[in-house]
Amino acid sequence: MKTIIILSFFFLLSSCLIPESADVEAGDSNLPLFVDEGLIAPLKESCLCGANGSAVNINQGKVLFLNDQSLMDELEGEFGFHKLMSAMKPANLSFDQFVRSYTDGYGLSAIPSGKAVPGEVNDLRARNFSKNEIVNNWPQSGGQFQASGSPYQLIALLFRPELIENDASGNLLHAGEFRFIYKFHPASQSQASLGDKKNHIILEYKLPLEPATLQGQAIGSFKRIHWLRFVSKLHCLNGDDFKNHLRNVLRRVAIADYPTSKWRNGSALGQLRVNDFLNPNTPASANPVGQDWSLFEYRLGSSGKLERHRMPLTPKDNFSNDFSAEIKNQGLVNPGPTELINFFTSNFSFIKDDSKDYNLPSKLEAWQNDYVRNTSWGTLLNNNASISALSPAAERSFAKYRFSLNTCNGCHGGTFRSNQNMIPNLGTTAAALGKPSIDFSNINSTINFLHVNKDGLPTIFLLEDLQNRKEELEFQLSVADCMEN
Repeated sequence: MKTIIILSFFFLLSSCLIPESADVEAGDSNLPLFVDEGLIAPLKESCLCGANGSAVNINQGKVLFLNDQSLMDELEGEFGFHKLMSAMKPANLSFDQFVRSYTDGYGLSAIPSGKAVPGEVNDLRARNFSKNEIVNNWPQSGGQFQASGSPYQLIALLFRPELIENDASGNLLHAGEFRFIYKFHPASQSQASLGDKKNHIILEYKLPLEPATLQGQAIGSFKRIHWLRFVSKLHCLNGDDFKNHLRNVLRRVAIADYPTSKWRNGSALGQLRVNDFLNPNTPASANPVGQDWSLFEYRLGSSGKLERHRMPLTPKDNFSNDFSAEIKNQGLVNPGPTELINFFTSNFSFIKDDSKDYNLPSKLEAWQNDYVRNTSWGTLLNNNASISALSPAAERSFAKYRFSLNTCNGCHGGTFRSNQNMIPNLGTTAAALGKPSIDFSNINSTINFLHVNKDGLPTIFLLEDLQNRKEELEFQLSVADCMEN
């Protein structure tokens, strides 16, 4: 029996039959600082790990997901939310000023000047109750936020090597993303006493190709292949070797300084996304229209502070299947669904064809989406006469699935509450289009959050989703390795 640390995760390594892809630079095997290429006894199968413990047979489309809470607790001291906030703030701002740029964002009630597009109606509603919950549970001294802690707990790490971007000339901008996921968990409250008071934060870092420094020491630059080898090597390590290498990965992602104009504050943070349930679904003075669930994001602005930002690819739908939606959206003119339906029908030929791409116009990209808990994205797509008139049925079903899959609220909005939300169902659609079967039969009917339940464990939806999304659906996250095969 091998001695390994017990983790709940999915590895990005492929089976032994898949060679390193030709579209990843073969590059030099001599990696920069903090990549330990010393001789390490191979404790894993040789088809995945070289004689020196390095990773081989890398498939750059596979995801790594770590959520063992005992491991997350060990990492909290160096990579807690407050630590990463300290690392990304500019030198000219105090920790208190920087954190307030985050908490004040919850109170924003209008699109900032210069950020609206022609014809755009306001899509921001203050969540002051949520703001107060976070502020009141953050360690303070003399009215100043302290860098010694936060009301958040690290619950998961996620490596997304397939989320690459290219510039207009086709040059690679970065090597994918690495994400830190936190939950609102004040130290004074047990998880049981929190009830449904949830607030999940995802810090989504790009993986830079530029040179970096760490604690004042130059650590060189990485090509994409270096990032892939660097993270993949985790599959070939155990115990303290695994933990130490993981810390080196996380330091290069979130603590290292990338001193170029491309990276604000020297941080590779792409966006900070919020999944907030703290506001009660009951009208009150601090919550005038009773918002319950909201999705929104921040980015590092030119001021060096965190600033609210629209969410690319996520339609500004303001849609809810709640019968009181007209109250939830009061004060908004033309809240969005009509324009969204028009976009879907007008671009049907592109959306139904997985070999083609499409982009939402800026006006339809979200600033904030508020929902009730049981909102289903599928309701909007399935209950519209214009969409139902599109044919053939199999292509219509696939287009609805692909369109929702390419959005944040496609997942967070409970699209896959049931396979039957897509009519005909995905099995029938897949067969009609000559695509591999997609089995969602084990997905629970209740979906609260894509990544984790209240207890910090991954939802059944996430486990099934990572195994079932296929490359032709633009999200190859299936799990495959050669172990015990």
